[in-house]
Amino acid sequence: MGERFIRPKITVRSTGIPGRHIATARANHVVVDDGAAHGGPGEAVGASELFLMGIATCATMMMERIACAEGLDLQRVEVEMESLFDMEAKRSGPPVLDRARIVFRMAGIDETKAREMVEAYKRY
Repeated sequence: MGERFIRPKITVRSTGIPGRHIATARANHVVVDDGAAHGGPGEAVGASELFLMGIATCATMMMERIACAEGLDLQRVEVEMESLFDMEAKRSGPPVLDRARIVFRMAGIDETKAREMVEAYKRY
């Protein structure tokens, strides 16, 4: 059996270039830019994109884990996620997601089972 506790840890530091940061997880480094709308370079992946990637990656991995636990022949899973920010909304703090949409596509299992797996994911 694996470890009882898993403790992911990341570090993010500024680079001296306004709106550009380096995110580090273990020995992996990612350049993260703030968007041009916020005064950043907008060239590298943004924090909101990384946020969506984290959710979508968790979803694909969860589908694989559920399929494995149930002995299903899940051949492929794809998750697409998009969000919407209203840049003109009056807020007391930083922009937040106004809307998010997630779409699951799976191959190797029937639609009923795929829907059950998505519902199980949504409960977590």
